[in-house]
Amino acid sequence: MEKEIQDLEQINKIIDTLFSVLPVYLLVNGKSQIVKIITNTSQGLVIKPPAVVPKGDKRVLTITNSGSVYIFIFKKLGSQAGYELLKPVQASTKKAHRETERFDLSAGNFRVFATNIVKQGEIGKYLSGDSAKVSSITKNALAKIKHKFSDVKIYVQERQDHIMRLLSNYDKAIFIPDADKPELVTEDYVPYNEYVKLKSTYKNTEKYRSEIAFPIKYRNYTLIGYIHVLHKEPLELDAFNLIKLSSSNIKRELQNTGIVQFSKEICNISDISESGLSFIHPPSILNNKLFITSEAILLDLVFSEEHKVTVRAIVRNITAQEKDFRIGCQFYPQNELEMQAVREFLISKTKQDLEAKDSHITTH
Repeated sequence: MEKEIQDLEQINKIIDTLFSVLPVYLLVNGKSQIVKIITNTSQGLVIKPPAVVPKGDKRVLTITNSGSVYIFIFKKLGSQAGYELLKPVQASTKKAHRETERFDLSAGNFRVFATNIVKQGEIGKYLSGDSAKVSSITKNALAKIKHKFSDVKIYVQERQDHIMRLLSNYDKAIFIPDADKPELVTEDYVPYNEYVKLKSTYKNTEKYRSEIAFPIKYRNYTLIGYIHVLHKEPLELDAFNLIKLSSSNIKRELQNTGIVQFSKEICNISDISESGLSFIHPPSILNNKLFITSEAILLDLVFSEEHKVTVRAIVRNITAQEKDFRIGCQFYPQNELEMQAVREFLISKTKQDLEAKDSHITTH
């Protein structure tokens, strides 16, 4: 039974609580497409929509939480530089049900498994708990680049500051080649008008003319820090690429230290679809840290020796079996492109099933 929510204050409370921690989808031509939530303001909700958007100003966004689907109706107030500003109109809830077919992999020729599993919310805590190793890595990285710029700092921290929040919201780096020429800031970077709001919080930075803030992301998903550059002269793209390379090196070294504890169990995939999967995990002392309903995990999906992809998923249910645990998850990608590897696997699985069916018909 569907329940309507028309109180805008209640709708905004749900948006503030859930939209930043759960996958949000936009209905486009009858299909759900992942959207990036930027921020919820007094003017409305700012989103980064997919490449194809619905015609007109009506936007339907959905999330799933605790067995219920929330359906939000928004009106588009405007768009700029690929972002949309939406005003909530009404919302409703109904019981959730699986909308996409899952392929059963418990039997058959497909050997797909999950491994290297970690709860996303624990990554920052692990890094904070071994500050000596983290400091050693960042100091070595800083020594290689600090002579090239007026001021450079490297931050790895659990709590987000103003810069980290902006990097997280837009999922882009800050690059101001020349503060006197804002037109040089392209759509590849945090919008200049948002940067100006950030700069108003700075102190004693008037002497600097250019700036870079490049994110450091654990396994390309979890923002754990950033490299911050301030320079007295304009900067070229070569400088930006140098900081990008340094960030990549820091990320790799942090991942290789073993500071972050994750499950290396080889977990067989029970079933999989475009929307989610389930896998079998044995009992472990890490289970209580790894698997909590409605919280995000990172895992490597291994389709073959040559084909592995890191994905993020929300734990939806945990079922105790005779010896192991079945973990049911909903995919939580950053964008639609990240699901391409899963789609390619499902296409190959469908093709093999059809060929097997045709072969069975022919032989009988």
